[in-house]
Amino acid sequence: TNLVLSNGSADVDKYYFGIKETSSEEEVSYIESETPNYEFSNLKDNTEYIIYSYAIDVNNVKSNVYETRVTTNEYALATISEVTHSVTLNSITLTVNANSGDGTITKYMYSNNDGESWVESDSNTYTFTDLSDTTEYKIRVKVVDSNGVESTEYYEAIATETYILPVVANVEYTTTYNSITLTPSGTDGTNTIDHYEYSIDNGEYQTSNVFSNLTEQTEYTINVKAIDSNNRESNPYTIQVTTDTYEIPEITNVSTSSTTNSITINVTATPGDGTITKYKYSRDNGSNWYESTNNSYTFDNLTSNTTFYIQVKVEDENGRESAVYNTTETTLYINPVVNSVSTSNITSSSITLTVNATAGSNPIQTYYYSNNNGNSYVSSTSNTYTFSGLSAGTTYNFRVYVMDSGGVQSNYGRIGGTTLEPTLAEICADEANSNLLSCHVLSQYNGTQGNNGIYYHTSSLPNGAGDNSYRYSGANPNNYVCFGSNSSTCSSDNLYRIIGVFDDEVKLIKSTSYGSYVWDSGYDNTWDATTKPDIYTTLNSTYLNSLGNTWSSRISTHNYEVGGGSFPNLTYGPNGVPQNAYRYEVGENQTGYEESMKIGLIYVSDYYYGASPTYWTYPGFTNNSFPDTNGNYGNSYDYRATTGSNWMHLGSEEWTVSHDSEFTVHVFNVNSSGSVDGYSVDYSFAVRPVFYLNSTVQYVSGTGTSNNPIRIN
Repeated sequence: TNLVLSNGSADVDKYYFGIKETSSEEEVSYIESETPNYEFSNLKDNTEYIIYSYAIDVNNVKSNVYETRVTTNEYALATISEVTHSVTLNSITLTVNANSGDGTITKYMYSNNDGESWVESDSNTYTFTDLSDTTEYKIRVKVVDSNGVESTEYYEAIATETYILPVVANVEYTTTYNSITLTPSGTDGTNTIDHYEYSIDNGEYQTSNVFSNLTEQTEYTINVKAIDSNNRESNPYTIQVTTDTYEIPEITNVSTSSTTNSITINVTATPGDGTITKYKYSRDNGSNWYESTNNSYTFDNLTSNTTFYIQVKVEDENGRESAVYNTTETTLYINPVVNSVSTSNITSSSITLTVNATAGSNPIQTYYYSNNNGNSYVSSTSNTYTFSGLSAGTTYNFRVYVMDSGGVQSNYGRIGGTTLEPTLAEICADEANSNLLSCHVLSQYNGTQGNNGIYYHTSSLPNGAGDNSYRYSGANPNNYVCFGSNSSTCSSDNLYRIIGVFDDEVKLIKSTSYGSYVWDSGYDNTWDATTKPDIYTTLNSTYLNSLGNTWSSRISTHNYEVGGGSFPNLTYGPNGVPQNAYRYEVGENQTGYEESMKIGLIYVSDYYYGASPTYWTYPGFTNNSFPDTNGNYGNSYDYRATTGSNWMHLGSEEWTVSHDSEFTVHVFNVNSSGSVDGYSVDYSFAVRPVFYLNSTVQYVSGTGTSNNPIRIN
């Protein structure tokens, strides 16, 4: 407003202005001004106001109040001319074109909920985010000018993009008796399919495509949905799936084999839905079962020749069993067995057989015996049988078998047996043999021990040799024989003496020394198949040739035991007694070489048994290191005491055939004192040849004294 005044008496000092709306009943308040001009602001647009004006001069005189009516102009609002937009699945972007009115546009206001709430911005572009897809939003926009005056609101319904869900197009499946495995295929929507989820019988969804621990032969409702990378789900795909029937294991083959007391079963089986873990076997048609983890099983300790009803089944890891496989198997028949055959009670005309046999499936009923290698048999119910009436000195080939009560035959048992050579008594019992020299000696014995100085060395003769020989013992028995001469007077060089009768051969020793000879000049007592001592040649060449063919032909070739023995066993101390010496030189304890020859020397035991039986417990030699069994030693306790009671004592050093088995340079000899010792082989001692006459040599005449020696044909 601008106040125009007429001049008064004095100058104007102050101006006053007041205003109110025409319709207002309020008192007017004035505003003082130094000038006649004043601007009322913050008024309402398009409103009638009454303006009041007056002035006061310097004399404080007030002018009249000037009243005028003025209507304000209508306010020019800012206007929105255009709103453009763009959308995504979860956002709307707005761009506003607006024209300013009476004020400058200072703010842009945006709402996506029909004006319930607003977002203020100083930009004409704004984006609503985190929106829902496929959703219509009620958009409102307005602007505010510098006077705080808002424009008319712009309204538009705008929808976000539509979200395309993934789709499960198909579901393939595989089944077992207790599981379903699913293989889905699908189509991507707005986003790619990230994974699938599965539900069975409307249960909770799982990410695994396998449902296990199901029931066999059962229908299940399966739902499958696809989940995309934005975690958005498809609609469920529904199918009905039935689990398989459980496939039990199957036995495809069972083979059996048997022995006499066992059956072995081998099983071939195919697993079904479970791994085979157990094999079950029955031998009694299923009454009892035997469990194993092996497909092979053996029943032991069975009865032979018996049929067993075999059943087999298998079980898998799920406890499911196969069908039972049935078969039969019969244990083998046990034949009787001849384990061994032995001979006993052998005489010159009989041999007893004893059969050791084992029954098989049936008891032994009959024993069959043959003495001609099976050409003919005799039967018996006993396992012992004696063949009698056999030929003496004959080897028989025995054959034996048994038969059980079932008529089954055993194997054959075989053994050879040789009847004894006829005893001297048996030979001499034949009148045709009464003139044999051996029978003459037997006639001198006449069945009485010691008769004519002759002793029969059976196993019952105390301290004897036990070889069934007939030996002369004592001081001077009538045992002289003239050998090598038919002269009416027998020279001393042709006098020999009978040591005894062995089997049916008479054994002689030269009565006097043939001479002094070394046993071996090579200082070695070895006597074997390749090495012979010098004494062998001396006897079997030099001496034998000196006899001439007529007399040497009456000497038999004989096996001489030349292995010898040790000093403790042949002469020294408590074991060097006649019986022990015989065992180690000739009997069961002898070892070493056996020489087949005509001429030998006496054994140590020959010399011992030449003494009277009183001395047969004496050692060959004793001293303080080697006393007898009672601790005694000296001349009275060994064979030095026998010189007057031993016809074989020569009275000089004499070699024997036995060498020391422990020292290679010693050979046993008889001392002039009567004891037995050992000396080096290179010594020269007396040699008295010893030999066996042929069993056919006959007695002609003579009483056996040195003056009337026995003459032979």
